[in-house]
Amino acid sequence: MNDKELPSAGSYRLRASFAASCTTCLAIPAEGEFSRCSKCKTTMYCSKKCQVEHWPKHKNICSKVDGSGMLEFVKDAVTNSLFNTVLQTCFILQFDLLRTPHLDHTAVVLIDLAIEPADFRDFCRIFTGQPLGEKKITGMVQINSFLPYTADQAAALLPTKRAVWRRFKDTLPFNCAQSPVAIAEIANGENRQQMTVPILVVDEMQEIFNASPPWTWKMPNFHPITGAVMDMPLTIAGSMEYLNSYIRGDAANEIFLRTAMRPSDIKIIRDAGAGSDSFNAMILRDKMQREAVFRPLLDWMKRRPAA
Repeated sequence: MNDKELPSAGSYRLRASFAASCTTCLAIPAEGEFSRCSKCKTTMYCSKKCQVEHWPKHKNICSKVDGSGMLEFVKDAVTNSLFNTVLQTCFILQFDLLRTPHLDHTAVVLIDLAIEPADFRDFCRIFTGQPLGEKKITGMVQINSFLPYTADQAAALLPTKRAVWRRFKDTLPFNCAQSPVAIAEIANGENRQQMTVPILVVDEMQEIFNASPPWTWKMPNFHPITGAVMDMPLTIAGSMEYLNSYIRGDAANEIFLRTAMRPSDIKIIRDAGAGSDSFNAMILRDKMQREAVFRPLLDWMKRRPAA
C-alpha cells in the first residue's frame, strides 16, 4: 500500500466536522465566540456559565501547558489524509472490522501523540542528556501508542464523549450511515486531558484490504538513515512505524506535520533517557524498542556503561 492508494474521504469528512464544541453543553459556537481555558488551552466553553459549571470537574485534571496547547496540532494530525488512513488501518486490525464491519459496541482507543525533533541527531542529544544551548529545535508529530479500551472502560465513557460520537454519526451522509465510527481518545505529553475524536472507517478502506491481501506499507526512499525502501508489515505496530517514518522523512513538510518543540516535549525525551517511570517516558521507551530508527541509539546506550 502506498500514498497513491490512500482513501482520503474519511479525513476530509473529519476536517469538515472538526468543530470546536463547548465542553459542558456541546454547543458549537460561531468562530471567535468561544473561550478556551487559559491554563490547559484545550478545554473550550461557549459561555462563562458553562465554564463555571464545569470547573469543579475540570480543576482536577487541568494543568498548565507551554505553547498553544494540543488542540491545533491534534486537529492537523487526525485530519491529515495519511495520518487518518493509518488510524483507520489500526482500527480495522484491532477490532477485526473486515469480518465484523458493523460494530455492535463502542470501539475506543487511547492514542498518545508526541512532538519529537525532526532531526534525529537532536533526539539523540536530548535522550542522552547532552546540553542543547540556545538552539531552537523543529519538531514533528509522532504517534507513540495505540491502546484499546476494555469493554468496561469503553462503557464507562462520559456521556459528553459519547455525545460527540453520536453527533458525528448523525451528520454522516446516507452512504456512510452503516460505516463503523470509532473513538480516538488522544493524549499528549504531561497534559492529563484527552481529546475525543471520532474516526470514520470508510468503506473504501475496507475494500482496499479485501482486494488483494496480504498488504504491506511500501515507502520508497524514506528510511531516515539509509534512504532505502521500507517494507513495513501491515500490523498496528508496523502501521505506526510507517507513519512515524514517513513524517520524519518529510523534510519539506509537505504533509504539514512539523511544529515547534516545547520544553515539555524535550523533558519527556530526557526523562525517558534517564530511566524515569513516568507514563510518558515509559510509552516513549516502548516505542523505541519497536522502531528500527532507534536501534543504533539503544545499542550504543547498552554498550556505554562498559566503555
